[in-house]
Amino acid sequence: MVLSSAERDELIRRVTERVAHRHGRDALIASVVDRVVGALAERDIPPAPATDQTVVVSAESMPDVASRLKAAMPGVTLEDVAVASEGRHHVLVARASGATLDAIRAAAEAIGARIVLGARA
Repeated sequence: MVLSSAERDELIRRVTERVAHRHGRDALIASVVDRVVGALAERDIPPAPATDQTVVVSAESMPDVASRLKAAMPGVTLEDVAVASEGRHHVLVARASGATLDAIRAAAEAIGARIVLGARA
């Protein structure tokens, strides 16, 4: 992962805003951002196929959104899955191929969650 100087500065600004209530030091935040970006650059991540999309499934008051979604679509495998929660909002982000998008859309609807199809991965 290679960032331009402007992208790096923007990332540092966003992290600084996010942790401002903790009174973080600017130099420490910049150091942490640089270490994380450096570690990501060292990882060997194969490029995603051109047909893959980033999918976001969100729901309120559903901390088990990942397991419910998986149960609603047997035989479908999601890749690069991440789950996050903030208060009563729960989000699953994954990479999905074009062939599985309809199954994900139907499963999200079946469990009462919202789905957002992002840009091509």
